[in-house]
Amino acid sequence: RNPLDVAVSWANHSGVELAEAVRQLCDDQHVLAPRSKDGALSRQLRQRMFSWSGHVASWTRATEIKVLAVRYEDLKADPVKTFSEIVQFTGLDKTEEEVRNAEKACRFDVLRKQEEKSGFREKTVRGGTFFKQGKSGYWRDFLDDSQIAAIIDKNAEMMKAFGYLDERGNPV
Repeated sequence: RNPLDVAVSWANHSGVELAEAVRQLCDDQHVLAPRSKDGALSRQLRQRMFSWSGHVASWTRATEIKVLAVRYEDLKADPVKTFSEIVQFTGLDKTEEEVRNAEKACRFDVLRKQEEKSGFREKTVRGGTFFKQGKSGYWRDFLDDSQIAAIIDKNAEMMKAFGYLDERGNPV
């Protein structure tokens, strides 16, 4: 997912200010669930997250497992086609109808209604709703020029590789 959108989404999910979310996406040493200042452990297992590009590289450049990189934007633009590619990659034996039904069950509005009714296990205590907007490009309404520049400066190579920057380095 475009790290410019991730910044806005991550701030909501983790319950931090947008500036802190941007800082975390640019931090090669960022960890999820660090110990508190008094040394207490978190309720969640500590995980190295790296910067956005470091995190993406940790998955997409893995050699011990087969990886299919799927962009959130592609899921939004053509969900059935993208779901079908995932099904084929994983070797699942599913019909086109089963893929279409899975896509319908996973639509953002459906998941948001489920969260409103029953909650959502992955929602953090400090964060807002898990299924908040589900849009691509909404970073334009939230990030200022310095935040955009910081994310691009740190993550430009990987952003270009995934089509989030044009040939001049501008966000698309």
